[in-house]
Amino acid sequence: MKLNATQYGIPPELVRSLDLIGCKTATDILFSTPADLYRRLPPGTLTYSDFQRHIRHITAASSASGTSGNDLLRAEESNSTIQSPISTGNGVLDALLDGFRGAHTLEVSGDKGSGKTGFALLVVLRHLSNFPESFALWIDATGDFSAERATQLLDSCAGSQAECETVLDRLQVSLAFDLDSAYEALDSARVALESSTAIQYIVIDTITNLLSPLLSATSSQGHATMTHFMRQLRELAHEFGITILVLNNATRSTPNNPHTVFESEKKPALGPSFPFLTDATLWLWCPPGSHFSEDDESSEETVHVAEILRSKTTQSKVWCTFRSKNGMILA
Repeated sequence: MKLNATQYGIPPELVRSLDLIGCKTATDILFSTPADLYRRLPPGTLTYSDFQRHIRHITAASSASGTSGNDLLRAEESNSTIQSPISTGNGVLDALLDGFRGAHTLEVSGDKGSGKTGFALLVVLRHLSNFPESFALWIDATGDFSAERATQLLDSCAGSQAECETVLDRLQVSLAFDLDSAYEALDSARVALESSTAIQYIVIDTITNLLSPLLSATSSQGHATMTHFMRQLRELAHEFGITILVLNNATRSTPNNPHTVFESEKKPALGPSFPFLTDATLWLWCPPGSHFSEDDESSEETVHVAEILRSKTTQSKVWCTFRSKNGMILA
């Protein structure tokens, strides 16, 4: 940063003198020897002790503020009771997702029918059922949120019957068909979080609908808008220790998707840089012949594959299979 910035509090005369010897920024000061700089200053500019005092002030202003380890530990302990791991009730799938809790932005991607929405809805409902003081925000960018489906999924969630009756009251659903509406929903969530409302999950279904209309092969503005929005999500997650699930559609990959252990002609949408804007990418898909029924189509079961394509905190390219029946993940 330029030395004439007011945050350093340097006398204008000293700024001009430093400029004459080629010191124009705080970096020039910090990576030079104070004695050498002082010898190069015009005689009578200031005393060496005063010069050292200004150097200390510049160093302090340029340094990141420290945080006590005890303070971080106390903050972690105060949140540990509500920051539960992601839970679906399926032991194998939950083991794959072990390590994701609080302060994470998780991309859940897959083709149509892969189970993205059902997965996110089950995770949120199970959490709300087990933690009666917690809340969740569902940003619906498709207009397809089904309260009836949410009610049906409650039957498979843990928690007492009395707690389950209040679950839907603590799940706020906001329609957002453009980025401005999504920002408004997130601003409302921030206000609630600052007033100690225990929001632990935010789901965006789907992030593709909000961002894909802005992306263009001939302009970087859409990419910059996407990057800014995702950074806002990550800052919100880390500031308040919440989990944000962003559901992303799939697009064709030519050649096959190199990031999966399976041969796949599909990959997450929104371009190659989007996965690096989240903490992890969970890829869901249904292998050929995965749909079957024992009696009739009303009781059809489906086999799904869940794979962590990329993760900053856990192992990548690991996978498992799980079954669902009528949209519900089976234990």
